[in-house]
Amino acid sequence: MTLLRTVWSWIAYGFNWLLARPRAFGRWLLSKAEPLHFLTLTLAIVIGGGWALYTFKFTYKAELAQKELARIQNEIETEQIKLEQLKEQVKGANSSNIQIKEKIVELPNGKFGLILNVLVQNTGVNNVAMSWDKTPLKVFQMDYQNGDQVAFRTTLEPKIYAPYEGKKQFYNDLFLFVGVKKELSFFVELEKEGLYYITFKAETDKKTAQKMDDAGHWFTSKYIYVKKEQPETLRPIVVDMGDLLFK
Repeated sequence: MTLLRTVWSWIAYGFNWLLARPRAFGRWLLSKAEPLHFLTLTLAIVIGGGWALYTFKFTYKAELAQKELARIQNEIETEQIKLEQLKEQVKGANSSNIQIKEKIVELPNGKFGLILNVLVQNTGVNNVAMSWDKTPLKVFQMDYQNGDQVAFRTTLEPKIYAPYEGKKQFYNDLFLFVGVKKELSFFVELEKEGLYYITFKAETDKKTAQKMDDAGHWFTSKYIYVKKEQPETLRPIVVDMGDLLFK
C-alpha cells in the first residue's frame, strides 16, 4: 500500500507539473505581450520606413532622370532648329533669281527661231560668281507618251557670244555684285513643232559651294511647246440697215 501511494503521488505530481508549465508559459507570454507588440510595431515601422525611403529616392531619381532627358532632348531640338535656320541664312546670303523667257518666231525657211533671254539677279548679300564650260544653256527636243514618260531626242547648246571682230568669242563666266541683274540672250533654230525642255546650269565658285549644302551649282529649267500660229480669220461685219434708218 505504501508503495502504491508513493507511485500515485509521483504520478499526480508529474501531472500537476505538466499542467502548471503551459499556464506559467501563458502567464509569461501575457506579461511579455506588450513589449513584444511594441517590438513588432517598431520593426514594422523601421522596415516600412526604410522601404518608403528607398522607393522615394528611386522615384525621385527616376523623375530627375526623366526631366534631365527631356531637357537634353529639348536642347537638341533647339540646336537642330538653329542649325536649319543658319543653313537657310547661308543659302539666302548666297542666292540668285534665275528666270527663262522665250520668244518663238517662224523663219522664212519654214523652221522656228527660239529666242531665249535668261534673267539672272543676285538676291543675296554676297557677290555671286558663276562659270560654265561651253554654255550654261541647253535645249532638248522631247518625245512623250503614257502621261508622264518623256525621252530626250536632240540637244542644242547655244552660246553667249561676245562682240567680236574676226574670230568668234563667247563668255564662259558671270560675276554678279549684290543686287545686280543681268540678262543673257541665246538663239537656236528648231526643226519642227513639239515639246522642248530648256535648262540653265552654272557652277559656283568653291567658296560659295562650301557654304551651300548642295552640289555647288545654280540651276533652273522650263518646258515649252512650239507650234505654228494659226492665221486670224476676218469675220464679216453685219449691219442692220433698218436700225441705221431709224437712227
